[in-house]
Amino acid sequence: MTCGMRVQLGWRGELRKISVQYEFIELKKILRGSCVPIVRTFPLRVREAMFRDCRNSGSETYCTSLECARIIIRSILPKPGESKVYKIKRMRAKPLPKSLKPLRPVPSAMPFLERFHYWELLIFVAALAGDWNSWGHQFVMDDLSRIVGNPLIRGFGHLHEIFLSPYNLMYGMPSGLYRPLTTLTFALNYGISGLNPDGFHAVNRMLHVLTSLGIFWILRRLISGSPVAIVTALLFAVHPVQTEAVTYINGRSDSLVMFLFVFSWLFFIRARTSGRVLPYACSVTFYLLALFSKESAITWLGVALLTEFVFFSQSQLRTFWLHLREHFIKFYAGYLLVSAAYLALRFSALKGVSKLEVTLLDNPLAYVTGMVRVLTGLKILFQSLGMLLWPMHLSADYSYNQIPMILQVSSPAALGILALTTGFCILLVWSYRRAPAVFFGLGYFLITYSLISNLLIPIGTIRADRLLYMPSLGIFLLAGIAFAGINASMERFSAKKVARVILALALLLMLARTVSRNQVWRDEFTLYAQTVQDAPRSAKAHNNLGAQYFSRGEFGPALEQFTTAETIKPDYPDLLNNMGSLFSRERKSVEAIAHLNRAVSLSPTNPEIRNNYGLALKAQGRLADAIAQYDIVIQQYPSNADAHFNKANALVAQNKTAEAISEFSRTLEIDPRYMLARSNLTLLLQRTNPVPQQP
Repeated sequence: MTCGMRVQLGWRGELRKISVQYEFIELKKILRGSCVPIVRTFPLRVREAMFRDCRNSGSETYCTSLECARIIIRSILPKPGESKVYKIKRMRAKPLPKSLKPLRPVPSAMPFLERFHYWELLIFVAALAGDWNSWGHQFVMDDLSRIVGNPLIRGFGHLHEIFLSPYNLMYGMPSGLYRPLTTLTFALNYGISGLNPDGFHAVNRMLHVLTSLGIFWILRRLISGSPVAIVTALLFAVHPVQTEAVTYINGRSDSLVMFLFVFSWLFFIRARTSGRVLPYACSVTFYLLALFSKESAITWLGVALLTEFVFFSQSQLRTFWLHLREHFIKFYAGYLLVSAAYLALRFSALKGVSKLEVTLLDNPLAYVTGMVRVLTGLKILFQSLGMLLWPMHLSADYSYNQIPMILQVSSPAALGILALTTGFCILLVWSYRRAPAVFFGLGYFLITYSLISNLLIPIGTIRADRLLYMPSLGIFLLAGIAFAGINASMERFSAKKVARVILALALLLMLARTVSRNQVWRDEFTLYAQTVQDAPRSAKAHNNLGAQYFSRGEFGPALEQFTTAETIKPDYPDLLNNMGSLFSRERKSVEAIAHLNRAVSLSPTNPEIRNNYGLALKAQGRLADAIAQYDIVIQQYPSNADAHFNKANALVAQNKTAEAISEFSRTLEIDPRYMLARSNLTLLLQRTNPVPQQP
């Protein structure tokens, strides 16, 4: 006698009985308000298993595959708290009929959703469409120091140095960050296309495309119902807040870590459901690579535990604890070992636990009391949520003093923030039992946002749009759940059609906003001109725009921007340096030296400021003082070519030819492409050893 699984449907298509070997589940109560057969609401993987392994005979359906039986029985088992709806009995197994006809596939309630390859193509095209106008854009902001001016990416001979040194900023000054894989991808780009920005843009865009597809594949497996996965992935692909992480080349660290994060998560789900070793090894590998891309990858551990709790333990603490004990060695120990290895390598590269250097200009929250930091951090959190809902006010800069601090708990702003925080917590508690998918979306957002919130520890910036690239997925998931719920609750097809049209229009508007925002990143002048409008109270924005005017020779507008920045933050070293250089160019040596002297006192280790200070002193005829400034730079940064070049010119003015020749030669040893040093050295050698004229 052969035993299998029997599925019996009622006259309206509702599920009546299921028999697996010696057990069956009898549905005592029909689903409320549902005329769609339960079989149609199964996830695609369940229906595929039924269509492949099931046979029918008369009004009964039999499952001839044990794996099919397991999948279906797991999908319809009573959820916690629903024991009154279902009644589980035992019965004797019946033999399968001798003649079994193939089961005719049950038509889907939304047949167009079955063609997943069409949706994957749509997500692919949508993720690419937002970047069509970024080709030809130049390097901007930190691209100039971390790509154009970074010697580590010029060839693969620096591989050892990349993995054993900090993530550098300008002039070799460590930033307290460790992101070797991000630097390595820049080196790969340089090896393929040199310093062509289009090559770097292409890699960023493909990372975004693959991440969007990975999100779709993950949610299709975690949450039954295709609309949730489709809407979430499309929102992630076209939302304007992603522009800075994708179009800005130095945003590579955010797009790269999210790509690796998502695929580690995808392979984790496959390993957790199948128990196979290969997906598990892939997941651990992707997680390690994500850690090497950016520090925020460490939050993956929290997301993995949240996935285990919501989807594999049905939001039951006891079940979660039992699953954790059962699968800890098999699934989680590897991630912890990889994390420990990463932290050890990071410790070695940063010469110990290096503290991140945070300036008042970049993150004022690092210089306020705990209460002010928490209140202002919560304010920024809700501002970010508002920007995800209405992405019209984006900015490339939020530094001092664009975001006002909340200084008192009794202020109206503080009370409003506390009220919103209370509402958020109530929603989180409510969804814990009643809406597990909503609870997962909120939990994902909180876990991934925790490291960038400035609530736990101050980070290098007070706020940045690119930092929302990873946490935004949680909010997009909530939007996908909301659309799926609205679509399912509408009985009339015309109403569902209207909902889908509204969704399509919203996606098109977001795509248009993304394309428009891409134009802002075309070059530095365009970017800073728009940033001044987006962040008018930012001293850095006005200083950067003034520097652009200065480089274009427009001294009047440059001084106007510098003056505005000085009213916002008078003790801004880079601003004082730029103003000093401007006054030097206009031959106002007294004003130039005054500003540069203040800049040196505020930032004594900045080589650019000391070099400019030396040039101002040289212009005033104070050659010995100028050489002293250059010597300080050379002592702090022996490989600073500008300091050697400037010192050589000062030595020429002192008629110290031999020493000048030595400094010019040292400049060319550091940077053989320093053409001005080469020409000055050639002229000096010709003057010292003139070529005899032919008679």
